[in-house]
Amino acid sequence: MRGVSGMKKPKDIENVVELDESGDQSGTDGQEGEKERETDSEVIHRPDGVQIVTKRRVELSMPGGLDNQTQDNCSIDDDEDAQRRRIARLRMEAEALSGEHFASAGIEQLPADIEESFWRQIIAYETAEPTDLFKLLTDGGVSLPPPVMVSEEHIADRLWETIYFLSSYGCYIENTDHLSDRELYSLLWEELLHTPAILFPDDPNYAYHIDTIGSGSEEDQQIYLTYYADEEDRRHWLMKWPEDRLPARIPLPYDRDRLLPRPYLQRTEQLM
Repeated sequence: MRGVSGMKKPKDIENVVELDESGDQSGTDGQEGEKERETDSEVIHRPDGVQIVTKRRVELSMPGGLDNQTQDNCSIDDDEDAQRRRIARLRMEAEALSGEHFASAGIEQLPADIEESFWRQIIAYETAEPTDLFKLLTDGGVSLPPPVMVSEEHIADRLWETIYFLSSYGCYIENTDHLSDRELYSLLWEELLHTPAILFPDDPNYAYHIDTIGSGSEEDQQIYLTYYADEEDRRHWLMKWPEDRLPARIPLPYDRDRLLPRPYLQRTEQLM
């Protein structure tokens, strides 16, 4: 479970100043000078039962009204307070949808605009409709015959048409150099293209990855250690699981990964 450490319940705000209809100021401390007035409040109910009370207050100068600088400062403070409340609501919604409680370290150190965008992306991901990749390809005009029906002469064409079409939707394949063209096409056709995927083709900052050895199975772990793990990775593996016996390293038999489309680069135009 991810948790939040060092959180405290906020204290009630003291010395609230009220204005009567005549405009006179009255406060709980009876002091002269600048006063504060509560203008808005909101209660956020966290999943763990803690209620967080947020209050927005503005500074009131002495009679004569607010000067322009003070008004500008109040406007900025109001905008920042509104964004903080918005971020709190987005975070609660994202955690409720994902079933996760995100650790505060790192996230809360982000600039407010980036943090707000982060939570919006989590919500968008959790509420998006999964895409059937096989259907996406065939509806888009990509030919996907069964592997046994594809000749050696045409297998590379079928494979690369599939790869480039997926990349135009922000979907990228990785760790393929241990597979021949036919083996990779067969793996995609029989298994990987039938796994529901979350795609945002209009968002260049989002990428969906299909890792051919990403299932976490014992077989995929052995393939990783055999072909992809360098010496440092293998040493780190043995430090964590000293009882494991590592397979001998084998050079990758194919050289495809360096040619694959990659995220955050200009996407390939959609194939028709």
